[in-house]
Amino acid sequence: MKIINIEAIQQLLNDNSISAYSIEKETGFSRDRLAKIRRGDIDLDNVSLKSLKQLQSFINNQRDSDHS
Repeated sequence: MKIINIEAIQQLLNDNSISAYSIEKETGFSRDRLAKIRRGDIDLDNVSLKSLKQLQSFINNQRDSDHS
């Protein structure tokens, strides 16, 4: 079972040291949409499950590479 951690996703979106480009490159989640979420134009509650899964996958991959 895959778990989506909304708090971790929010931390990712608030972390300006991680570029929208790097997230887009790995997940396919558009930089424009990321920018809108980061600015508050789009609420995380209105993001699709598919998109949340993409962001969670990015977080999981980051954690895996940190432990390598």
